[in-house]
Parts: sequence; C-alpha cells; structure tokens
Amino acid sequence: MLEALYGEGIREYILKYGSIEFILDFYGVRFIKGVGVDNIILSFVKSSAYDSINYFRLNQDAKNMGQKVFDDIKRGEKKYHFFLKLIKVILKRWMDFLDEEGLNILNKIKGVELGTICSSFQGIITGCDKAFILSKEDIEKYNIEKKVIRRWIKSSHIDKFKVDSTDEFIIYSDMIKNEEEYKNAIEYISRYKERLCQRRECKRE
Repeated sequence: MLEALYGEGIREYILKYGSIEFILDFYGVRFIKGVGVDNIILSFVKSSAYDSINYFRLNQDAKNMGQKVFDDIKRGEKKYHFFLKLIKVILKRWMDFLDEEGLNILNKIKGVELGTICSSFQGIITGCDKAFILSKEDIEKYNIEKKVIRRWIKSSHIDKFKVDSTDEFIIYSDMIKNEEEYKNAIEYISRYKERLCQRRECKRE
C-alpha cells in the first residue's frame, strides 16, 4: 500500500478524491505472534483541506506493548514511535516520507537515480528453488548447459558498493527458446514437475 508499484492506483485515487489525516505505520512491529503481515492504519477524509499528513512510525520498543502504544500516541508521547508532519507526499511511493528539512537535504545530496540508467523489478521468485538453484558440482554432475546458467544472487548477498560471492547458480529457464538445445536443463527441472505445477502462476481457475 505504501510503496508497492501495484498500489499506485489506489494512492492516486485517495489523493484525487480526498486527503489523508494521518498514517500509523507499524513498520515491522508485529503485535500478534506468528502473524507476518506488516500493517498500517490510515485515516482517509473526503476533503481536500488537508495539506499535510501526520505520520507515525512505530519503533521496536512498541513490540508487545499492545494498547498502551495507541494510548501514548493519543497523549502525544513519543516513546514508542517517531512523528513527522508531512508537507509533501510523493505519489509513486508514500514511503518517501520526509519533512521540509529532510527533503531539502535529500535534494542537495541526490545523485544519479537508478531509474535514469536502468529498469529494476522484483527479484526472481522460482516457486521451487530446488528445481532451479544448484551448485557448481551439480552443474557438472548433470551436465547442465552453461548458456542458461547464471550466478544466483539474493538480496542477502548485496552489500553497500559490492555483491558478495556465492557458490549457487540458477538455471535461467526464460532463456530457453528451443527445448532440444537444453535437454539436460529441462530434464533436471522436470524432476520437480509435480511441485512446479502447483505454483500459483501455473494453476488455472
């Protein structure tokens, strides 16, 4: 909702037909054990009178505090959250929450944005890593065709200014145009056919 590309439409709709009074961003703080959803509470009003948004972001001290967190916010206490009064909302991503001072600093230090030199998308989701991710030894053992092999890089491998080395590789099946040329790769993937067919993307209503 706050930053996903697929949420841009609803964000545009909200700003077109009203205003946001406040946003309470749980920001990874989860009150219910075992529930892995990151929540927000958003107050929408059918009025364009609001030219700023009260934005509250919880910190880790709020974990396990329950109702007390909301009571403290109502009283204006800031022990369990930090607060910004936003003067600008960036439509593409509401997660770019900055006050006027922060926005001025960002504009001074901003360099070349990634979007000006390349296109970025969500990383690879195989739906069954065992079918596509393998070691160098497995590549040799099963004689996988090298043209469809790429190094497997996850977000955990990416550090500031460098990408850590990894011993894992991926069969990049999107590159397979002619199955006859990549029989070994396809045979390896086919070992997991039953599980692959159960992926959401493969099912049909």
